[in-house]
Amino acid sequence: MDDADWQDNWKQFFHKFYIDDILILPSWEEDESVTSAKYTLRIDPGTAFGTGAHETTQLCIRALRKHLQEGDRILDVGTGSGVLSILALMFGASHAVGTDLDPQVITAVEDNLRRNNIAPDRFDLVMGNLIDDPAVQAEVLRLSSPSAAPATAPDTETAATGYDLILANILPAVLVPLAPVIPRFLKAGGTYITSGILTERIPEVKAAIEHAGLTVIETTTQGEWNSIVARKIT
Repeated sequence: MDDADWQDNWKQFFHKFYIDDILILPSWEEDESVTSAKYTLRIDPGTAFGTGAHETTQLCIRALRKHLQEGDRILDVGTGSGVLSILALMFGASHAVGTDLDPQVITAVEDNLRRNNIAPDRFDLVMGNLIDDPAVQAEVLRLSSPSAAPATAPDTETAATGYDLILANILPAVLVPLAPVIPRFLKAGGTYITSGILTERIPEVKAAIEHAGLTVIETTTQGEWNSIVARKIT
C-alpha cells in the first residue's frame, strides 16, 4: 500500500484506549467530556513506530512510572513516535533524549511534542546508531548533562553526568549488542528498562545485561512479551 493510503486507512483500526489511568488519544479522535484519566497522551505516529497499544510499550510505561523520579533525565533508545519520552516528561522527567534510525520519526516526534504541549527544549532527538557510531555516542553523552556544553566544546564527555534512566523498547537482536554500551550512558544507581523480549529470549537478554555489569532487579510479563529492568549499582 502506498504511504499516503496506509496513513489514512490504518486509522480506522486505532481508537482511544486506556493504560491504567492514562488515556491514549489518537489525533483524529475527540477527547472525552468526562474521563477518569490522570494523563492524556495525544498521539499520531504517522509512519513511525509507536502508538502505545502494544504489550511491549505498555510494559515500559508501567516500569517507567514505577522507577522514574521527579527531575530525572532520560534516554529513549529507538524513540519512534516519542510515546515513552513524552510520557516520561509528563510523569516528571526534566529532559529526554531520543535516538532512532528512521527519518520518519523526526516529523512524528515534533508533531507529538506539540500536541501534548511539551516545550521543544525538553526533548532532543539524535539520529543514528548508538551501538557503534562514535559521533552519536558523543552527542548522546553530551546531552546527558543538565548544563550540556555546545557540541564543539572540548572535553564535553568528561563533563557529562550520564542519564538517570534509560529505555529501550526494541527487540533482542538489538538489545543484546546494545547492552555493553548502556553502562557508559547510565549514572551510578541509574535504571535501565528494556522491553520487546519474547519469553524464550529472556535468558539471552538477561545474560547480556548482566555481562555488561548491570544488576537485573525485576522481570515482568504481559502476554508473550517481557520487560527486564536492571540497575547500575556502581
